[in-house]
Amino acid sequence: MDQQHARTDTDTDPDTDTDTDTSFEGTFQGQSSSEFQQWTRSLAAQLTSATHVLIGAGAGMSTQAGVDYTERELFARKYPALVRHGVQMHYQMIGNHHVPQDIRWAYYARHVEDMRFSDNKAEVYQQLREAVAGKDTFVIVSNVDGLFERNGFDPARIYTPQGDFQYMQCLRPCSQEVWPTRPVMQPLLDEIDPETHALKDVSKIPTCPRCKGPVFMNVRGGDWFVEDHYESQHNKFYEWLDQVRNNKDSKLLVIEIGAGFNTPSVIRWRLERIVYNVPSSFFVRINREYPQVPAEIEDRSATTDRDALSVINAL
Repeated sequence: MDQQHARTDTDTDPDTDTDTDTSFEGTFQGQSSSEFQQWTRSLAAQLTSATHVLIGAGAGMSTQAGVDYTERELFARKYPALVRHGVQMHYQMIGNHHVPQDIRWAYYARHVEDMRFSDNKAEVYQQLREAVAGKDTFVIVSNVDGLFERNGFDPARIYTPQGDFQYMQCLRPCSQEVWPTRPVMQPLLDEIDPETHALKDVSKIPTCPRCKGPVFMNVRGGDWFVEDHYESQHNKFYEWLDQVRNNKDSKLLVIEIGAGFNTPSVIRWRLERIVYNVPSSFFVRINREYPQVPAEIEDRSATTDRDALSVINAL
């Protein structure tokens, strides 16, 4: 799949229209309110003229919706058993096998229920969906929380190359199968001791239905990741992108939100390559920490270090 990514992102179409409006470009950082309003009006004009919209989102997008893997205060109140084991935030539980399994799986059950299956109607997602309504839109997202789908985006137009917490897999893996997480994890919630915050019975910890080996959510955390399930998403995404590139009348607006350098090849660098190789495209990067863009696409880019909600609300 990685070879397909590289090939598709670097191919160019000599017939693609290169007549691109570059009047809206540059970096918005720390400017006045009136200048920000002018910047967002220009962005709104780009959105109006676009025939297609590609949204790429990283962790910063979910943070806007309250899913913050570096938050400590609420984490300490919800998971005191983990704090006693030296864990202070969700981020420190990624790949953490030092915490005893009864406490670890109690955490997984609660975290997955809250993060993937709660009724989180987040304003930033709702406003973004309204902003691109009527546009031919595709979403690629590194987050595994399903917030785009849960906030009304078409699941057939969402590509999640890092996986999805709604699925589970064998860690060996003994097969390429995945299965729904919630029917497996939800019963564990009743097995959590309210005093120790651990599972009362470790025999309830799920195992692979085929080989009885260890399991985990179907997310990219190592070479054990089962990604066959996402092949159809991958193919639909690149078919859509080819259609955009091969249509000389298309104008592609690429909006990237909150994609940093934790896994830059998944969203950040991928979108930069797409913009570079689709001359009719325009790139908007919304990033509090890393709003910079490569010089090669700077004349077709506009960036800001404002938060995503303030930008989207201003459209």
